[in-house]
Amino acid sequence: MFKNKIWRPKIRLEIQNYVNSCLECQKFHLGKPTYKFNGKSEIIGFLKECQMDYLGPLPTRTGNNKYILVTVEILTGFPMAWATPDTTAQTTVSKPKELI
Repeated sequence: MFKNKIWRPKIRLEIQNYVNSCLECQKFHLGKPTYKFNGKSEIIGFLKECQMDYLGPLPTRTGNNKYILVTVEILTGFPMAWATPDTTAQTTVSKPKELI
């Protein structure tokens, strides 16, 4: 659009910077993936990989639970949460085992 109408030094860079800073443009820009798909899926299965983190300490209500263990299953993004009294390794391992 501007290419044939206006010219000045570095106009392409100015236009690119404008487009890169435009919120509407960023919403609809599909960037190239940073990986190359080789035709082999690396999906290993449901509940094979999870990400975990603790939220807290929170004010206690009942059961002396001060923390929330939040787990997100990698394949599906399914979230799970448990109220826990502490953040020890034993508690972290025991809560997800309740699902099995």
